[in-house]
Amino acid sequence: MECPRCGSKTEGSYCLYCGYSLSSDERKDEDKDRLFSDNIKKILLMVLFITFIPYFLFTTSILLWSTTAVLPNIMANSTILFIVLLVPVGLFSLEGEAFLIYYLFLLVSIIASTIFLWYKGNDKLFKKREKSVGTHEHLLDNQMGRLVTIFSALMAFSFVYFFILNTAGITPETPPLQESPLWELAYKMTRAAAWEEIVVRFAFIGVPMYFFAVNKGKKKPYKYLLGGFGLDKRPVVLLIIISSAMFSTAHILGWDLYKMPQTFVAGIFFGYLFAKDGLHSCIVLHFTWNFLSLYSRLGDDLNLIVGILTIVWVGVGIYFFYHYSKVFVEWATSKKKRVEKKVKEKRKTVFKEKGTVGVSAGFVCSNCGGYSAIYTQKGKLRCKVCNQETDPTSQESRKELDVREAGRSWPPME
Repeated sequence: MECPRCGSKTEGSYCLYCGYSLSSDERKDEDKDRLFSDNIKKILLMVLFITFIPYFLFTTSILLWSTTAVLPNIMANSTILFIVLLVPVGLFSLEGEAFLIYYLFLLVSIIASTIFLWYKGNDKLFKKREKSVGTHEHLLDNQMGRLVTIFSALMAFSFVYFFILNTAGITPETPPLQESPLWELAYKMTRAAAWEEIVVRFAFIGVPMYFFAVNKGKKKPYKYLLGGFGLDKRPVVLLIIISSAMFSTAHILGWDLYKMPQTFVAGIFFGYLFAKDGLHSCIVLHFTWNFLSLYSRLGDDLNLIVGILTIVWVGVGIYFFYHYSKVFVEWATSKKKRVEKKVKEKRKTVFKEKGTVGVSAGFVCSNCGGYSAIYTQKGKLRCKVCNQETDPTSQESRKELDVREAGRSWPPME
């Protein structure tokens, strides 16, 4: 019979190529459960996009407006250029023109990151997706989707964490930011958004990954400096944890020990975003988070609107904190499970390339164990999961299956 999902000829209770249940009763139950779950997730995602995108755009305009308050005060003040070594370590003071250049660098970093995110973050957002992939998956599988959902997940975790502290009668110390002049508060929020990502994520993940890429002979290793290299490299999980520890300890001096758990978890999410999408996404996430503190100084109406939005983000974010926690634990604890999940996801969509023929029977990848490949223009077999190329006539490309497609020879012919 023909599988209704992938179109492959198969037999038995499950499709041999995509795992789809061919039992009508069981399939109806699976489809019903999946449809309900997909609809809930899609609704939550749409709520996030509808509420976060206007906030994002308006906050960007607030950033530009804040320059009118910051610039006139820079020449008469100074700032400290710092790095993070467990705690912030001041290098030297910046005054006058040096302070101005530093602030403009921070401002351009945020604006450039925002523009780049809008350019790259929507590349999959409006593309037509295959039905087998799920109607909501394209909303998550892009940079903007990850930014929005991680923002809400952090919002939910922070709310629950500080609610537990307050219930236990613990009042964490906070720096007197609201007592600072408006220009100084705007400057500090701008500096934290850009500079902290550079001295933490760039320094403790990007730079080590650059040397890792050089050691492995990777092409264009400099690209690893800015992130976006993915989560399949061995050192990544360790570097994310180290950078998160640095990020959390750096907040002790301005806050207290109770700030560490919240900033450590936030650092994990920032590190995840750095590895998946790049430094620009971390800067934008940090920027949209920090500027929430500025709205309390811009009038009661704006403060009330942001308060309502925060309640929405916390409610939706509870689900996405669970979602990302589950994904991260599965990824960090078992490489085998990650490969199997990737293979299963790849099987859902059957595709062909020009001049090639799909191979889904009698093949097993020696690198990742994937069961599906395509012929390249050079006559090699390229695994659809890990892209490793092998000789189609070699022993390592063969695997005897209990059930083969009728009339299929090996190697498969077009």
